[in-house]
Amino acid sequence: MNLNQSLLDRVEKFNGLYDPSFEHDACGVGFVASIHGECSHEILKRAISCVCRLQHRGAMDADAKTGDGTGVLTQIPYDLFRPEVEKMGHKLFRDTDLAVGSLFLPRKQEYEIGVCHKVIQEVLEQRGLILFGFRKVPVKMNVLGDKALETCPEFEQALIGRSPDSTLSADDYEKTLFLCRNEIEDRVSAAGVKHFYIPSFLRRSS
Repeated sequence: MNLNQSLLDRVEKFNGLYDPSFEHDACGVGFVASIHGECSHEILKRAISCVCRLQHRGAMDADAKTGDGTGVLTQIPYDLFRPEVEKMGHKLFRDTDLAVGSLFLPRKQEYEIGVCHKVIQEVLEQRGLILFGFRKVPVKMNVLGDKALETCPEFEQALIGRSPDSTLSADDYEKTLFLCRNEIEDRVSAAGVKHFYIPSFLRRSS
């Protein structure tokens, strides 16, 4: 059967070129942005409101609290993280030098968390990057359902930088972070630590 005949058959069957087999289930996604490229807390508030309105698109457990996961992807909030870096005894020379690693760590396992921290620091140093420190992410555990509480990890952020005299371009910096992420996960797994995951390790978003 040639292509023309195939198209004619489809037109005849579906009364047009549309074919329902092209359809696939997908997660709900919303985009909120300023057309002027301005950063604003109002944009974040609208994005969170958007997520709340997508509740009907996600799976929900019988407890009506445990969902299948949702979140907001933003640009790195430098005004938030710059003071955090200074608290850790460092100085951010350029905002664009900052990268953030989001970490899911084994819950209430101090030794295993220590192993993760050690591997992260070693890998970053070996690749010429600076680990400013780890920031605990504020969370509200009381809003979680029972199932989510049972499997909830510890949430931390690794605040990372490149040295002021670094010759890494923006793209090379991003590539180095990607390689660091893969190596860290491999080494932590080889050390026998379970329930460790890096959702993101980037300098462009968080």
